[in-house]
Amino acid sequence: MTLIDRGMIKWAPFKSLPEKEEYFDFKLEQEEIEDEPLLCEDEKNHLDRKITYLSKGMKIKVKVYLDSKMQYLFLKFRKIDLLKKEFLFFDHKAIPSFLIYDFDVVK
Repeated sequence: MTLIDRGMIKWAPFKSLPEKEEYFDFKLEQEEIEDEPLLCEDEKNHLDRKITYLSKGMKIKVKVYLDSKMQYLFLKFRKIDLLKKEFLFFDHKAIPSFLIYDFDVVK
């Protein structure tokens, strides 16, 4: 009786095919995407009250929804542009008001 050696079976690596690599990258990006949160009326009223106490030059920590994720930015407040509905900051950044979900004054 003779043994027939089938040789070593080689497996393809996880991302061996370009189509698979693109698919897995896409799936990983989709997992990181967060849904945009909705504010209830109480949260909107609370945020509105906090806005009335803002003054020029205050350092604030802003919670914003950018790039499909919630992010925290530390910025120095300048003013609110009512026509464009934007918050303006000293580092020449303008953030639309509908992207801001909360902020706190930083000392």
